[in-house]
Amino acid sequence: MIRKILIIACFAVLVGCAPRAYTADAEKKEAKPDPHSVEYLGFLFKFSECRMIKDKISCDVMVTNKGEERTLIATAEEKSLFTERDTYTSRIFDNLGNEYYAKRIRFGAKESIKPQTLLLKTVPTKVTLSFSGINPEPKTINILEVGFLSKEHGVFKVWFRDIKLVKSAAATEKEKTAK
Repeated sequence: MIRKILIIACFAVLVGCAPRAYTADAEKKEAKPDPHSVEYLGFLFKFSECRMIKDKISCDVMVTNKGEERTLIATAEEKSLFTERDTYTSRIFDNLGNEYYAKRIRFGAKESIKPQTLLLKTVPTKVTLSFSGINPEPKTINILEVGFLSKEHGVFKVWFRDIKLVKSAAATEKEKTAK
């Protein structure tokens, strides 16, 4: 039975769908999963928000380690002759079809293109991804793709879809005066 569950879970990860959760009542009604929360490889990733100020977007994700303490690296754009940036780099796609790579990431108290943080068990840690050069027209982000690297699991990504952009008060006021 356990082997069958593991095979189903592995297949669900491979095809890109999340395993479904079920309630314990007699009717076995399907529980609605949180669309902005992903549990993967012993980590809980919970999307908070994406804010737009002028031509910059900042997105926040909380990471909670469900296992013993371990190190995790978040990855932004790194231009190198010997790397495939799409393999591990964090990026967004807006509703206009534009793609932007993260320029900097703040992970806990560290900020760089590859901040590394020791995650304690069950302690949420904030990841802020910074994107620049954004077309000021997007209303939503179709996909936020966050790249990570760990010793145990190598390179992996977590995706969040259909994200509403929160515009800064200054940007909103500028739009009102332009009309």
